[in-house]
Order: sequence, then structure tokens, then C-alpha cells
Amino acid sequence: FKYFSGDIYSIVAETVVFDLKPELRYILREFLLRVGRAFNVTSELTGSN
Repeated sequence: FKYFSGDIYSIVAETVVFDLKPELRYILREFLLRVGRAFNVTSELTGSN
């Protein structure tokens, strides 16, 4: 996951700006949270629901 996420992270970050369907927002949120955990960007509090 860590290998491929770096390549598509900027595309996903730009996509967040658009008004998206709730399903797509959920998928993008999960991807960004997973990238944060993979690269140690987010804290434990940020990733918890």
C-alpha cells in the first residue's frame, strides 16, 4: 500500500476540493486516513472515530 499511495496521494488531495457523493467522500477519507497511518502523519486521536 505504501508503495502505490505516494503516486496517487496528490490526485486524491485535489479531488477532495470537489463536491462529491457521500460514498466517494467516505472512500477518500478512508484512503487519507490509511496514508496517514502508513507514513506516520496522523496521530492516534485523529484516526479514531
